[in-house]
Amino acid sequence: MKKLALVSSCLLLMSVLFLAGCSDEPSPEERFAAYTKLWNKQDFTKMYEYLSPETRKEISADEFEKRYEKSIRALKPTN
Repeated sequence: MKKLALVSSCLLLMSVLFLAGCSDEPSPEERFAAYTKLWNKQDFTKMYEYLSPETRKEISADEFEKRYEKSIRALKPTN
């Protein structure tokens, strides 16, 4: 009986761990890659959505876009 309880507990634990690993949340690497693609497209509105709620309280979407547009202009070579 104890052996059955132990096996059942192990199977339950393995199931929980397996399901936890099947999260729909993207990995940090995937999020960074997506953010970089948006930056290359200059889609600053979508980039703003990646910010945490705390950061969004600190900077408006408009100011965020202006800063990134300014940085893009500064990085472009001049003739």
